[in-house]
Amino acid sequence: MAAPLQEYYQLEIDEVLTALGTTATGLSRSEAESRLKEFGPNELQEKRQVPLWLLFLAQFKELLIIILLIGGVISYLIGNYRDGSIIFIIVIVNAVIGFHHENKAGRIVARLKNLIRSPAKVMRDNQLVEIHQENLVVGDIIRLETGDKVPADIRLLEIHEFKTSDFALTGESVPQEKEVAALSGDLALGDRINMAYAGTMVATGNATGVVVACGMATETGKIAGLVESAGVTQTPLQKELRRLANQLTVAVVIIGVALFILGIMQEFSLYMSLVYALGVAMAMVPQALPAQVTVALSTGSNQLADRQAVVKSLPSVETLGATTVICTDKTGTLTKNEMTVQSIWFNNTTYKVTGVGYEPRGDLQQESGKAVAEAEKQALTLIIQVATLASNAEIHEPDEEHPSWHPIGDPTEAALITLGTKLNVRSPNENEEFPKLHEFPFDGELMRMSSVRQFTDGPRLAAKGSTASILEICNRSYRNGKTEPLDDSERQKIMAINEEYSANGMRVLAF
Repeated sequence: MAAPLQEYYQLEIDEVLTALGTTATGLSRSEAESRLKEFGPNELQEKRQVPLWLLFLAQFKELLIIILLIGGVISYLIGNYRDGSIIFIIVIVNAVIGFHHENKAGRIVARLKNLIRSPAKVMRDNQLVEIHQENLVVGDIIRLETGDKVPADIRLLEIHEFKTSDFALTGESVPQEKEVAALSGDLALGDRINMAYAGTMVATGNATGVVVACGMATETGKIAGLVESAGVTQTPLQKELRRLANQLTVAVVIIGVALFILGIMQEFSLYMSLVYALGVAMAMVPQALPAQVTVALSTGSNQLADRQAVVKSLPSVETLGATTVICTDKTGTLTKNEMTVQSIWFNNTTYKVTGVGYEPRGDLQQESGKAVAEAEKQALTLIIQVATLASNAEIHEPDEEHPSWHPIGDPTEAALITLGTKLNVRSPNENEEFPKLHEFPFDGELMRMSSVRQFTDGPRLAAKGSTASILEICNRSYRNGKTEPLDDSERQKIMAINEEYSANGMRVLAF
């Protein structure tokens, strides 16, 4: 579909639907099939792959390798089969290592395909059906719920407490709250809060939206296109090796010719003069250098791959080593967008929590490292229950797509759910035992969110937020098994604890 002069985030909902030739009830099956045939499937397109045989031959294009091949051929012609065989073995091993790595690491678009691959709930003929993400077309009306992966770029039409985790595109670790109203001005990707983009995750809430871009036209597709169109530049190591090869070539030719002439002048036979000249000339060539360089770069590439860094070609590893300035976003590059509860201050006592990540493995310790008595753990149930009741996230065990425990929803809330599960405080049926009656979503001005839950003795409200925000609405605090008046000295003490945690780089929440 042709895009309007304005970006879709700048248009009102009716204008977006008109521009895309669709309605709020979605497309008909026949219209969707027609658009699918015209514009193709909703998937990232890979640039035509280099044939494997050509990729293998490309390993022999370096000048130093060519010199070694020439030396090996000449060694065979003069009957020196041992040296010739050694040279060929070194060159072939070097080529196999380089070929194996580049064949494995060059499929970056395939990795990006996995990022956006997901089923989609879409309106067809005014009915909600689930289809494969590849069959989505521009103009489709889709539904999104907590935990869904956004299958295409969409303009939001209707939302309910809807947030998405956009860190894969924007680097922001905190889920972004969305709106549906049109926006004005030329906005950056992270500020287009009435849009949801392919490959991002729904953190909370649900929404209805219209597909405005598919496949390579999505923001993720643009990234894939940039990766595929990246030009080939020589790294400092390649430049140095080429310079060394040029110098060696000149030196080998000069010395070889000089020794051959000298042999003739000394009345050696033509054969002996040739063997003598070639033997000395080939001794000047560092035969194992290409293999040593390839092995070193391959080792570095594998170490980067183990840390989820994709290396398209081996020399890129050396480029990173020669880099003096790196401009990078934090989340997903320097950090993992992963939160873990490390410390709890409760009843005038500080506790440490062991374990990292979202795997519910760990325990509670006193600040000194000693084990916490069971009675103290029972008392802590109160604050941990408030924390989990005021959270919407979930954590899940490893599966085919996730090699480790992973969160669905806000990373901070997932850390709280992990804490409750780790300490056996949170019931797996918590939402059924304490049904949610109403939720007050996080408010950027109030800096807190609340959830009203139904208990056996009536409704109760669980709230979490910044320490200052929670203190504003409290006049009592829990101490030694009962509530006590919250006076100014107690407030100052709590804020001092808050500042201490903040100074240590922690995100601090009060409950």
